[in-house]
Amino acid sequence: MKYGGFWIRAVSWLIDGIIVSICFAIVHKLFDLSLGVHFQLLKNGVAEQMESFYTAPEVMFLTILSIGISWLYMAGFISSKWQATPGMKILSLKVVNYGGERVSFARATVRYIASWVSGALFMLGYVMVAFTPRKQALHDYIAETLVLREA
Repeated sequence: MKYGGFWIRAVSWLIDGIIVSICFAIVHKLFDLSLGVHFQLLKNGVAEQMESFYTAPEVMFLTILSIGISWLYMAGFISSKWQATPGMKILSLKVVNYGGERVSFARATVRYIASWVSGALFMLGYVMVAFTPRKQALHDYIAETLVLREA
């Protein structure tokens, strides 16, 4: 087993991002919510005013729902028998604890929340993967996890 490096993890993140975005789109459609700003058009097609289609409670609901989907996707798959999200699985990556064992849902949740810290620090928490001996991001250090690549 080798550690999962920066670029392969970036590709797996991209794959997972596409999958989660599709899930978001389906949920948004199911709730008939729309992201973005809609224009009220005059008969001649010129925008009279820009008005938001959704209200503050809808935005709050949508935000909480989106975070919940992302959290369940990441923590659920990482703590599952796969030990990886679909994007990681495609690229033969898996997440383990320091003992090489499958992580619990609680630890996967800590890793997910800590990934927000990795991103909030100008993405430096993710860039750490390229420079640390065991290819760990900041959220891997916080959650005490490793990302391994099956040879």
